[in-house]
Amino acid sequence: MSLRPFAPHHYGVILRQDPTTGAFLSPVWAADEVMEVTMPISGQVAQHPVQRGGLGPSDVRIRNPEVLNVQLRVVNALSLQHPRIDWVESRAERAVAELREIVDAGEPVSVLVRGFDLLRDYVIENAQIAWAREQAEAQISLTLTRVRQVTLALVPVEQDADLLAQGSQLQATIGVFPSA
Repeated sequence: MSLRPFAPHHYGVILRQDPTTGAFLSPVWAADEVMEVTMPISGQVAQHPVQRGGLGPSDVRIRNPEVLNVQLRVVNALSLQHPRIDWVESRAERAVAELREIVDAGEPVSVLVRGFDLLRDYVIENAQIAWAREQAEAQISLTLTRVRQVTLALVPVEQDADLLAQGSQLQATIGVFPSA
């Protein structure tokens, strides 16, 4: 998905994903400002001897999961993107409550931040919320980790002659194998 349909004020968006289909769910969570985005690319170098050859070893570097660190800000001031006034609770309090629901669900989300295209299949691993009551804003630091999802399929096992001879008429389903 390209960033083309999104204006700059849409950056800092978290889109919930359906756990089975990966389709986007509503409502969409959005911050007012993305203050900083970092994506460290890390791994570990193997400590065992590696084979020298024409193609080179493939297990020298073990990749760690992709991690995304995002610092966001939500303010109570009205803007063109958020013109609604809510007298019961502030916009920042409501945004933090909605974010807590997403974190507690522990389901994959997609993230849209400046500098990257739409990042799919991330789970919020850590969220830190700092309130600044004087400025009536919430500063939110998120650590998101990418998860690799695979589709699993049950493979039926056919009965062999020994099972048939024993009189077993049940067909067993054994093993779970990832499908490509």
